[in-house]
Amino acid sequence: MQRVEIRNCISRLPYWLLAFSLVTASFFCARLCADEVTLSNEEFKQLDTFEGNMLSKADKSFIDKEYKRAAIEYDAFVLEFAKSSAAPYALLRKARCVHLVNKRFDAMKIYQQVFDDYPSAVNAAAPALYYIGLSYVENGEPEKATKAWSQMARDPEYSKHPLAATTINRLAEIMVKQGKAEPASVFQQQAAEDFRTRNPESAREAIAHVADHCIVTMQEPRLRKFYEQVHSFEGDPQKLTGNGQFAPQGRNYWERVREGIKRDGNFSPEQQDKQEVFYRYWAGAMEGSFPDWDEYQIDLANFHKLADKDAAKWIERLDRVFAGGTADQSRVIKWIRAYGQNKAKVKEYYTKLDFAKLNSAQLIELMQVCYDEVKDNDLGGNVESRLKLPDIPDNQKQWLAAYLSPRDPGRVAEVCQNFTDRDAGRMALLHHYWERRDLKKGVALADELALAPQQAKEAAFIKGLLLDDAKEYDKAILAYQMAARPPDTLWRISECYFNAGKLDKAVGQLREVENFFKDYSAEAALRAAHLYQRANQKEKYRVALRLVLTKYPQSPQSSAAHQESNAIDAANGGGVNADGQ
Repeated sequence: MQRVEIRNCISRLPYWLLAFSLVTASFFCARLCADEVTLSNEEFKQLDTFEGNMLSKADKSFIDKEYKRAAIEYDAFVLEFAKSSAAPYALLRKARCVHLVNKRFDAMKIYQQVFDDYPSAVNAAAPALYYIGLSYVENGEPEKATKAWSQMARDPEYSKHPLAATTINRLAEIMVKQGKAEPASVFQQQAAEDFRTRNPESAREAIAHVADHCIVTMQEPRLRKFYEQVHSFEGDPQKLTGNGQFAPQGRNYWERVREGIKRDGNFSPEQQDKQEVFYRYWAGAMEGSFPDWDEYQIDLANFHKLADKDAAKWIERLDRVFAGGTADQSRVIKWIRAYGQNKAKVKEYYTKLDFAKLNSAQLIELMQVCYDEVKDNDLGGNVESRLKLPDIPDNQKQWLAAYLSPRDPGRVAEVCQNFTDRDAGRMALLHHYWERRDLKKGVALADELALAPQQAKEAAFIKGLLLDDAKEYDKAILAYQMAARPPDTLWRISECYFNAGKLDKAVGQLREVENFFKDYSAEAALRAAHLYQRANQKEKYRVALRLVLTKYPQSPQSSAAHQESNAIDAANGGGVNADGQ
């Protein structure tokens, strides 16, 4: 087989830092939506008519998730066409069918047979090793998976298979948990380099882990070389020019590395010795470069401070860097942010500001720095009072109203009154009233907006939320009905009826959703069952669960209903199968 089509289920990592900052999703908690090997069109055309018909029938059963039937059909193909070029594929698919009905030990025997009988059929033998390892992981024996996966990773042919990138990443995860982070990073580097373009999703994952490992273990030369080999840490490989942004010692490289240093440099009070070593290393690696790059120099000063804990030297370094550049207003704001909660230095730099020269964007930035980083509400309020609201576009005023709502609620009304679009301003104010749970002002304003065509339904919905929160359920229902935003409003109306003690009406509302909104039918049926459960009507709850099982057998809600039904019947010494029988 010359080509394999892969449906890769790993989440897209468009930016290496995103992967850096995310906790890797656990591969071991549940079955992956596994990559499946399929015959290409060219390979299928090489089969004779009888082979093609028989294999197509088996593939259709597999696609339809009729795995028991498909296993029989693949087995029949292997027996009848043992010398067919598709025999390794059919045997692999038979193993997959057995695996997918949770008979993992039986499946592993067949995967081993694939590997033993067809070792040169790379597109069957390599996946067989992958699935053997996966079976061990699912059995709670990840250490046994490493043998199969290491064999796949080290073999010059198997390691080129598209599944190898996924395999290597999973192998590395196990090795890290076993305390073998360095050899794991070697495997991940292999995946990153070999599959940068052929399996970019897995390559991105590997890049993030290798870069992270190099930063934690303080291997800057290796990290720089790796950056060259994978052509940047960006989502897609970049052209590495000699003096451009993506050069190994360029700004892009150090932007990513600095972000990683800050990400990985969190040490507990008991790890201060490690903190000093870590930050002293990276400060040394950064020293002497980019004297005109403020952000770089600020981070460098901070890293030195974390290493030597000398606040006086930190201040001296930051002041020296500032003095070496242009004293424009943006740089002053940058230094106020850099000094953070050092009140004396913030005050010193605050006096350097010429507010007459600050535009609206700079004032907003400064306001955020004072509120959120300096943690000085007086300074934040002082900057806020200097904002020229008529000069700010409505979309920014909308953001400003939401931002000030928890910080300076008394100013929100003034911001909203300065909207060019008066109704949009009133809607922003209504959202503020909802955030503050101000029933009286919120309902009054919502009633005013009922006359504004573009805002009426949204206003009615927020009015419903306010009344619902205040337990005025009958009035909330009327507001939700005016909002007419099904099925969302219908869910809420059902809850209002239930909370008002009107169970039959609550269930009736859900039946309306079930009957008229087909995409939500199964959810509505399950919610109805849960209403009976909450009302302690056990028999109606049981019947409603059976209804979900019967009417929506392929839905996720059916799976939930099945588990709940089993829990009920287990308590009574009985059971229920997946068909509700």
